[in-house]
Amino acid sequence: MCSEGCPLAPLLFVVLMDALHDGLERNPFTGEQAGLELKLASGARCGLQIASLGYADDTNVLASSLASLRILNDWVHYFLRFNALRLNHSKCELVGRGPDGMPVTAAAIAAAGITIEGHAIVPVDHCTPIRYLGVHCRFDGDWSGQHAKSTAMIQLFVRAISKFQLSVQQAAYMFSVFLLPKLELALRYITGPQVNAWIHGYDAALVGSIKHIIASPLSLSRSAVA
Repeated sequence: MCSEGCPLAPLLFVVLMDALHDGLERNPFTGEQAGLELKLASGARCGLQIASLGYADDTNVLASSLASLRILNDWVHYFLRFNALRLNHSKCELVGRGPDGMPVTAAAIAAAGITIEGHAIVPVDHCTPIRYLGVHCRFDGDWSGQHAKSTAMIQLFVRAISKFQLSVQQAAYMFSVFLLPKLELALRYITGPQVNAWIHGYDAALVGSIKHIIASPLSLSRSAVA
């Protein structure tokens, strides 16, 4: 038996999750394929679809319709029951649009027979961010939630540098090793006309903390500080 801390545990987990995702791609009993159908820029179908995304223990299930989602959801529950596992319904989120382009409703989800361990699912509002792999994204394309999180994180580091009176070298190390990797993933995906202004604001906060450390009477540019 593999106990907690066993070096084989990650490998065994991957073996288990690989079977889950294989079944999502194609049901091994019925041969059904249900997922998010990809389309070309012209709107024509390209014959490809994505049923799931997985990273460690985070799993996303994607579908083009509630009927397809029902098929995928049924497979997940069968797989978990077979392996003596259960879903935590309080940690499951569903967000999407109906055929009319409007946000999918709890009534439509219930009518499609989609539940989590017998619990009804309340869809997430499109103006409410969901967190996936550390990125706070919204279905309406607004990134203000992620901006607020990134700003709070930067301010946390800036305050720590000022409070503990770190040197320039120590501050640069903290920014490079601990802060920037946390910001990188979010900055890779956020889009919109306001993003440049947000990034200038991040730069100003970081540059301002360096200026405070060196107590320079001169007005230094970002390139000079770099």
